[in-house]
Amino acid sequence: MRQIKLLSRDVDLIKTAENVDAFLTFGLEKAVRVINISITDLKSPSLDGLPKAPTFSNALEDKMVQYIDSRNLVEGFQRVYPKCNAIAQKIIKCRYLEDMDNNDVMTLLGYEHSRYAEIKRNALNEFADRYEMQPGCPDLHAYKKAETYRKDSGN
Repeated sequence: MRQIKLLSRDVDLIKTAENVDAFLTFGLEKAVRVINISITDLKSPSLDGLPKAPTFSNALEDKMVQYIDSRNLVEGFQRVYPKCNAIAQKIIKCRYLEDMDNNDVMTLLGYEHSRYAEIKRNALNEFADRYEMQPGCPDLHAYKKAETYRKDSGN
């Protein structure tokens, strides 16, 4: 009988946090520009304020696809962000939506550097876990390579 393992891939927590950081810093910012809203609009979990997809002619298909992809990224963020734990929400809001410096966020939360780094990494990994399951949203996880062991032939 074949067994199926759920969640069998090993996630690299540090690289995943780096991927989420890059996405929240650059990817999400570009997506909100494409759909013509402000990054500050993301502080509210409401989806009603987002512009609806306009009608395009076939000549503008690439722009329509980019618009729809960007809208999916933003809507995914708006579904995931309010579901994150309170500390993760605070870090994401302060660092990425309000563009605070990491040192300012660390001070605001009252953590020392190493503890803040750990909590931020956990927050970004929680975001990645939730975000990958949203329609049209990418998997931001980085996975460890499977180690292979080679038996030395003795030669």
